[in-house]
Amino acid sequence: MRITFATAVLLTCWWAPALSQSKGPWDFAHEYKQGCSTGNMREMNECLSEAYEKVNLRMNEAYQRLLQSLKNPEPLQRAQVAWLNFRETQCDFEIPREWTGSEIPYSRNSCLIDHTERRVRDLERVVPCNGCVEFKPQFYR
Repeated sequence: MRITFATAVLLTCWWAPALSQSKGPWDFAHEYKQGCSTGNMREMNECLSEAYEKVNLRMNEAYQRLLQSLKNPEPLQRAQVAWLNFRETQCDFEIPREWTGSEIPYSRNSCLIDHTERRVRDLERVVPCNGCVEFKPQFYR
């Protein structure tokens, strides 16, 4: 079967928006991108930047709650520093800082939100247990 250039262009124009909006099981930024999908690119960038700030605040709050509940918080502190470095490095890999264009801040914030939402889940799933992470006595029930 032979596909003409016009057919290829039409298929690309039809499929590209659908693929970019598809919600994969691991796209933790999907809802934020949906909420910031109206307006011009500047407005969308501002919206996603504000969303990232909120997600980052949630992550910091979850981190502080966990940090204050641990008997020995040092391993968590080391892990958090390593994770912050990972997040920045991973988003630099996915959206290199030397790239330019009005959509780059949107893509970068999307990456930061995605990884930060994952970290919130990681921090919130740590609970007191026997023989694993040691919490201060008042956190055992």
